[in-house]
Amino acid sequence: MIFEVVGIWYKNKGAVLMLEAIREQVRARFPDARFAVTEMKPEGRYGLDVVGTLEPMRKLQRLQLMLPSWVLRMNNLIKRREVTVSLDASGFAYGDFWGARNIRNLSRRSRESREYGHITIMLPQAVGPFEDVEFTKGFAEAVNNFDVVFLRDEQSMRLAGKAGVDMNRVTQSPDFTNLLLPALDPEHASLSGVAWLIPNEKVLASGDKGRTEAYLHFMSEAAKTAIAAGIDLRILLHEGRSDRGIADRINARLVNPVPIVEIDSTLQTKAVIAESAFIISSRFHSLVSALSNEVPVIACGWSHKYEELLRDYGMERWNLDLSNDQDWTALVMDFIAQVRSGELSRRIAPHAKAEKAKAEAMWDKIFAIIAKKAG
Repeated sequence: MIFEVVGIWYKNKGAVLMLEAIREQVRARFPDARFAVTEMKPEGRYGLDVVGTLEPMRKLQRLQLMLPSWVLRMNNLIKRREVTVSLDASGFAYGDFWGARNIRNLSRRSRESREYGHITIMLPQAVGPFEDVEFTKGFAEAVNNFDVVFLRDEQSMRLAGKAGVDMNRVTQSPDFTNLLLPALDPEHASLSGVAWLIPNEKVLASGDKGRTEAYLHFMSEAAKTAIAAGIDLRILLHEGRSDRGIADRINARLVNPVPIVEIDSTLQTKAVIAESAFIISSRFHSLVSALSNEVPVIACGWSHKYEELLRDYGMERWNLDLSNDQDWTALVMDFIAQVRSGELSRRIAPHAKAEKAKAEAMWDKIFAIIAKKAG
């Protein structure tokens, strides 16, 4: 049985975490399952032990589709018609922010999947907002071709319904990487108990100079406050090169710059976060990695998915709106005091347990659908 996973980009640790979480759940039930991914370069596929799904998006791929399947398999490629189950794990890719291309690809794939008889499942993700009429129409028509759809949060549910999605096929379910629990390798054991500052270049994507200054000011003030409180604080690059520029700009504002750490392994990055004292982060899946392990967080994100995630874990106070300037030193000191008392971890714990139960229920529903439709 071949499971196609849509929306995975090998240089994005959050996306790779979703692939690993999918692989773990699927192989527990289908040990011989194979995995195919869309839109990925050969070096990415080899590193993740997956084959590629050919799509008629580029001239070379259109030519390759004319080749016999056995020739393609020699190059770790398959045709989409060979797929049994198509899982959309885009995470957050459909809405005005992302433009028309993603909606067009979603529409094309959903039509093809219906033609090929795929079992189609949209895994939990955030969507919207949809102000563009064409985006709204295209999204709803494509999603209504899926067998079942899972959305992460209340805002996404509301926006999908407003867009015209058939909500009878939609269930709210959390990000499912919360079930992935890698052990910390001895190589990284010395990082246990460290606190992390985790930046995200997308926060600055708008090019708004005021927003950029507010973000850099908060992150540097948070770092100064934590260091003054005796915290072992470092900067963790969750996405490597793309976030290093921000890390350097934060360090430039500190009298004593903090170490910048990049861990090649996606699973070890998650394990390090799970063993941390706390994180101050703008990377969604780093927040999931922390919260699902009862690690306190401060979030300063760039979309509604951050607000909704922290609400799910009872931590909404610590989702910051940086446009609302305040005494960041006092706020971070208060946060550290609650971390040290254990109050925040105790608050998170019941929510973490509940979110994991919801993710498990989602997988049960998915495998029931596969069993029914695949025979």
